[in-house]
Amino acid sequence: MREVLGWNPWKKQIEIGEALVEDQRVSVVSCNGAGKTAAAARLVLWFVQTRRNAVVVTTAPTWHQVGLLFREVRTAFSGSKKKLSGEMLSQRLEIAPNWYATGLSTDREERFQGYHAGGSQPGDDGGLFVVVDEASGVADPIYDAMRGYLTSPNSYMLLIGNGNKAQGAFHESHQRGNWRRFSISAYDVPEHIMDRAWIEEQKEHWGEESAQYVVRVLGKFPEKGGDFQLIPQWLLESSSSQTPEESPGRYIGLDVARGGGDQSVAVVTVDGVVEEVESWDSRDLMETAERTRDLAKRHGVPGDHICVDVSGIGAGVVDRLREAGLMVEGVDFGGKAEHDYDWMLGSDSKFLNRKAELHWAARMSLINGHQSIPSKFRRNIWRQLQWTNYEYNERGVMKMESKDKLRARFGASPDHADAWILSLSRTSKRQRLFVV
Repeated sequence: MREVLGWNPWKKQIEIGEALVEDQRVSVVSCNGAGKTAAAARLVLWFVQTRRNAVVVTTAPTWHQVGLLFREVRTAFSGSKKKLSGEMLSQRLEIAPNWYATGLSTDREERFQGYHAGGSQPGDDGGLFVVVDEASGVADPIYDAMRGYLTSPNSYMLLIGNGNKAQGAFHESHQRGNWRRFSISAYDVPEHIMDRAWIEEQKEHWGEESAQYVVRVLGKFPEKGGDFQLIPQWLLESSSSQTPEESPGRYIGLDVARGGGDQSVAVVTVDGVVEEVESWDSRDLMETAERTRDLAKRHGVPGDHICVDVSGIGAGVVDRLREAGLMVEGVDFGGKAEHDYDWMLGSDSKFLNRKAELHWAARMSLINGHQSIPSKFRRNIWRQLQWTNYEYNERGVMKMESKDKLRARFGASPDHADAWILSLSRTSKRQRLFVV
């Protein structure tokens, strides 16, 4: 890193590299901003440049995150003090047909078949190096597929990421197996990299007992049964610029104000991308129905593509809209799970109610590239989506944090976030939202 790439690693980054050489299996749970992706990118170059016919495969939950790691690879490659081998492409470094580094997204398990440790010719060093970035977000079947080609004694694996959930393969790597394990706290990171004021802000905002403080600052996994963030900022950022190709249609989600400081909010999505957000303070049923009808007309949204929260006075708005000839869909967050997303979430998923089911579908739609919320909605939808935590009860059933808790914690209700999530409901026609 120093002599060839001209890059100065700090203590933990050095220890991680040395552990990889010695033990070949390294798992790193880290706080935000510790430089884990930058270090992983330099390890990619170190491995592929120092072994003839070596193969490196990197992955992450989204293409955007894969791209971030390879952006670091490209930066290190172009800024190297010594000339490196190969042709540097967007998400691949090609040295020879059996000698390369490549990036894969994790939405299809079959993409991980067929890789193996190289080095079949005399004098070859070969070897296979697998890097998993944002490792908590990678599904267990992907890890199962990768294990199939890590049987060679000349194979290496690095898992890095925030400890967003206390379950799954990444979490398991810190509980058992022949892994060298690292936990990087914000307090471990040198001050020229980590702003101490940021640490204090996080402590004040989340509280030292919060799972978010444990994950973001202390660089640990939350306790099992504790709560953890449904939609982290990195996921919103990674999906904000993508153009969904499998989400045709125009839809509206309407969250109706119940009282207090709540607002009625309508979110319009067009072909999987949030197009417009409209909010108002009035709780007059006729006015809310009229505003929604005008919004639908302006954007060409069919009546049965309007999804309205029916809790509280929302049921009255549904009645007014149906009287006007719009056969809108009523969504009961407190009702039972409808299983219209089993094709994406799995038929064995357990949700406490419709709210948990739709919230998890929202998370997965961003991870899989089916939905996009542009950054211009950062101050409302983005901000509120990061509020909600989820947890599993003793029966393994997922539930979401209540509105009352969120209101107590943040002084407001997540009206904008809920309106977007409501727009994903499709129970009336049992149709898939996305073309697969």
